[in-house]
Amino acid sequence: MNGFVNMFQWWRTTDHALVPPSEIDAAPPLTIGIGTDLVLEPRREGSENLDPRAVLHPSGNWHRVARLERGPSASSFGQVYGSLGDVEKAKLTGVALAGNSTWWIEMGDQPGHSDDTTFETWRTAVLWAGRVMAPVLAALPKHRIAPSLLLALKLEPLPPNMERYVEESLDDNRIDQAVMVAIDQDRKAAQITLGVDWHRGFYRPDNYAEVSLGTALGWAVAQVCGSSQTRDEIKTIVAAAAGSADYRHRHAFRVESAIDHLAADNLLKTFRPIPISASALAKCGSVWETHPRERGVRITGRTRASSLSPSSFESSKKCFASACAVSIASISS
Repeated sequence: MNGFVNMFQWWRTTDHALVPPSEIDAAPPLTIGIGTDLVLEPRREGSENLDPRAVLHPSGNWHRVARLERGPSASSFGQVYGSLGDVEKAKLTGVALAGNSTWWIEMGDQPGHSDDTTFETWRTAVLWAGRVMAPVLAALPKHRIAPSLLLALKLEPLPPNMERYVEESLDDNRIDQAVMVAIDQDRKAAQITLGVDWHRGFYRPDNYAEVSLGTALGWAVAQVCGSSQTRDEIKTIVAAAAGSADYRHRHAFRVESAIDHLAADNLLKTFRPIPISASALAKCGSVWETHPRERGVRITGRTRASSLSPSSFESSKKCFASACAVSIASISS
């Protein structure tokens, strides 16, 4: 494993070329020496992204957890983790951390719901917990904040497909009524049940269904901690934490942009960034089979570029002209 990680870091330090850029014209046979002390940086980076730790569960057991979301945008979701041990048991257990408090969010099998719906609902709840936890706790009396709380999620069975959806946009009250909170003070726990109208709320253009879920999480915690905060007061805190009516994780339909619609009408092709591996091949002079290595790796000018594949170049011009004609015709009509 160390050998693979070491080579991966070497690949990154050579600007994804393996062969040092200054030596790309070297002719085989040759020997490339790779350092053997490059594993520290990728292992450090991986550890920071995974952020493994142990967190105490309300049951008294310690859970091994790791970051639920990783990458450059992970910090925007707060400190949210998934239980590694429960994943191995096919159980969804997540935890949000803020200050000296932990909110555990669990979800078991949900009859009548797909695994995808169950997982995405649980993930949405955990991410909203991470988003609203700090401002909600700031509004509660510090001496009453419980160090560890358990929030269990439950989904009401959905009716048949043709009865799930409604054409009219549901109002706030109807969505709120579909999000039910039951408190268990003895266990410092709560159960949040999401009804059918909560799912129907995804058809609204805003994120109110998710705000209602975030409100239920915060209000449940407030009640467990003995706070007098009302549901509406918690909702104000949650909406402010969201920052926008567009902040959401679940959607009723597949998210599409204007460029997706243009692609669907064959007006343009889907854009995909050039893979790092492909650019690395170009740097090493291993891309153009019809381009002699001795002519270098840079191709400058339209004439030289089109000479490599004239048929492809002409085909591209015709496709572009056709797309422009269709676009103009659509605008004219």
